[in-house]
Amino acid sequence: MKLNLPQIKSKMTTNRILKSFFLPVAVLIIHAILLITGVYYLYGEVDIPMHFLGGAAAAFMTYSLLKIAEDKDLLKTAKSLHFLFVISLVALIAIGWEFFEFIIDMTGLLTAQLSIADTMGDLLMGLLGVPFGYLLGKKFV
Repeated sequence: MKLNLPQIKSKMTTNRILKSFFLPVAVLIIHAILLITGVYYLYGEVDIPMHFLGGAAAAFMTYSLLKIAEDKDLLKTAKSLHFLFVISLVALIAIGWEFFEFIIDMTGLLTAQLSIADTMGDLLMGLLGVPFGYLLGKKFV
């Protein structure tokens, strides 16, 4: 089977999109393993680097998808606004995650949020991970 140029470009774009989701999926898998094995309950402080990694992974994904959209002429943004765009979307993702944890707590399935201070710390760590993920994206995308 021969592929023509548009098919090759489409396949390359699909591969780039899939690669952009690699880090967030890896962080979710690690999170699931830590949850299932009870590591979060034995060592609560493990939660802190996990939120940092989650923020970094979300930033990498956001930057990657932004670059793909720009390369495909689907979106035009000033380079000076890239970081602002990435940190804004990661903040939204982090808030969504904390709402998810809140819902889990309210249903009584798990205790994910220990206090308001814990939630604020989780949000802060996620945002502190953004520059790391952004720089990874700039280097490898």
